[in-house]
Amino acid sequence: MQTTVLNIVGMSDAEKAQAVAATLQAMAGVSAINITTARGQAEIKYDGAVVSPQILADQLSRAGYPAQPEGASSGSCCGGCCGG
Repeated sequence: MQTTVLNIVGMSDAEKAQAVAATLQAMAGVSAINITTARGQAEIKYDGAVVSPQILADQLSRAGYPAQPEGASSGSCCGGCCGG
């Protein structure tokens, strides 16, 4: 088992958190989910032979909850030229 954290846009209340959890639970390879609504994050335990963090994020995005694995680049600056 592996663990990943996804940052999820728009997961601001219990109803949306339940929808996110239901989407993830329906996916093969997902064994446990811990959602922190206040941070907009889901910690997911999964079988890396079946699914990947990017596949999890893509499925949530298709369900209407844009998601990205924590630490993944969003296309923003690396900070090299501006120290940002």
